[in-house]
Amino acid sequence: MTSEALKYIADYMSSKNIPYDFMRYKGTPPGRYWVGEYQEVENQDLESTGYQETSFYLSGFTRESYLLLEQDKADIRSDLPLTTILSSGSGIAMEYVTGRPVETNDPEIKRMDLTITIKEWRVNSNE
Repeated sequence: MTSEALKYIADYMSSKNIPYDFMRYKGTPPGRYWVGEYQEVENQDLESTGYQETSFYLSGFTRESYLLLEQDKADIRSDLPLTTILSSGSGIAMEYVTGRPVETNDPEIKRMDLTITIKEWRVNSNE
């Protein structure tokens, strides 16, 4: 996954007014927030095709109602699939895969996990 794709995801979440950070929320968490992480899918042809697929995981947290996380999920899901050309000329597509509430050890904390497939077509596969 390229840093340009990570920035695109952060900008997308910001445009939806959904508090987001990569890997760990920095600063004092707001009433609800999301963090992202990813796992790349192995691609033996990345150098020749420039294509990379990644499973992107969004985890939402709140001490308030699950409904806040459900509303964010619905908002994200309604936008996807989403495709665009990035400033480098590379293409990116985001597709919703799954969402599920997750039990936590702290009964005050509610959690929701979303899985999104990110597909990148790089103009310069050396990124």
